[in-house]
Amino acid sequence: MTRSQEASVATEATATATIVPATPTLASPPVTILLDTPPPGTQVGSPLLITGRTSAIPPDEVLGYRVRDSANAQIGSGSFPVTPDSAMGGGAFSAELTFTEPATGGAINLLVFQIGPGGNAYGQVGLALTVAPQTIWIDSPPPGTLVGSPVVITGRTAHLPQTGNLAYRVAAADGKPLGSGVIPLSPAAGSGGSFNASLEFSLPSTGDSIQIELLDLNSATGVVHARAGLSLAVSGQAAGGQGVSPLVPLTPSALPTLGRATVAPAPTATTVAPAPMATTAAPAPTATTVAPAPAAATLTPTRVPSVTPTLQRP
Repeated sequence: MTRSQEASVATEATATATIVPATPTLASPPVTILLDTPPPGTQVGSPLLITGRTSAIPPDEVLGYRVRDSANAQIGSGSFPVTPDSAMGGGAFSAELTFTEPATGGAINLLVFQIGPGGNAYGQVGLALTVAPQTIWIDSPPPGTLVGSPVVITGRTAHLPQTGNLAYRVAAADGKPLGSGVIPLSPAAGSGGSFNASLEFSLPSTGDSIQIELLDLNSATGVVHARAGLSLAVSGQAAGGQGVSPLVPLTPSALPTLGRATVAPAPTATTVAPAPMATTAAPAPTATTVAPAPAAATLTPTRVPSVTPTLQRP
């Protein structure tokens, strides 16, 4: 091989060489992480409260976390602080971790780790948990209640929908659409939501039942994550909102008689008897003069004569 050929081969080898960067390493061994709560398999929602300990304080005094669903798709990540634990000699943490709950519920996996150079995870520990499926509860009105438009409806959801809203549909008994729209939800205790909304719809032309359907709907994909239904009663309505009275068939006896109308004479005026004269009241009797009581008699004491005994000499 000539020198020119050797130079060409060396150039090609240099061009095709791939430089592999060295994997970042920690200056010291990663800390040991212990998760105290919740226990494995616990049914949870977002935010997820965890507590635990570390063998030492991480260099940045924080730990990282990732949450993945059953398909291994990442549905949450972040970091939380670690504080010194003087009693145990290491670190301790209590943190609320937020993540996007799977719309259909199911298994999730939590990873807690020390954040190393380049954001790499070191000394990670995993925890298998579950998320309850989405559920919609209608609290009021009770089924069969007589209602009008709008109808006030209240209820709850197991999870707050990703859009923050529920969709609603109102249909007649024959399936004819009467109304639709969205219901905003407010965050409730835990990871759920609550609603109190007035639903407007067109009233059926005759008294009938209606069906209300609530849906946790992904408007982009059309996927329904949960639904709930309610059957109610309504009064028949005409245009303008007035009630429709049933038609009464006419009979010959109900038709008016044709011809000259007879006008009944006006009733004569009633003579009103004069009011009776006022009765003259008799004068009240004069007061009787009461004679004065006789004066008390004065008693004159009677003197009793004294008797002097006479002594006779024998």
